[in-house]
Amino acid sequence: MARSEPNSGEPLQPCPRCRAGVGEHHVVGCTVEVCPYCGGQLLMCLMSGGCERQEGRGPWPPPLDDRLPWTGEWPGSRECREFGWYARRAAVGWESCSPDDPEAVPDLNRLHVEAVWHRGKKRFVLPKNR
Repeated sequence: MARSEPNSGEPLQPCPRCRAGVGEHHVVGCTVEVCPYCGGQLLMCLMSGGCERQEGRGPWPPPLDDRLPWTGEWPGSRECREFGWYARRAAVGWESCSPDDPEAVPDLNRLHVEAVWHRGKKRFVLPKNR
């Protein structure tokens, strides 16, 4: 189990797709790696020849100092915990729930709809007009 809190004492796990260790960069083409420019899946940006949000259309793929290393947990989970966004499976799709619900998981769908990617912080943030 990947630890969910930085100081929980639970062991961190390698990336489930490319096996990058915590703090290591993903293998180019890993389906889990996040695009540092838009917050989406880097693989999708790689397949289109570059991220449409990349300023100046610099080198591609992104240089290592722009890329995000594996943290030991699924991308966006930390932000969902911070924002209190959780969901559980429903009869059809997903529904919001409290973090105390035994079936609660980070609501990554809501994260990608309601939060915005902050390139400088390399993470999702709440929009200012919220």
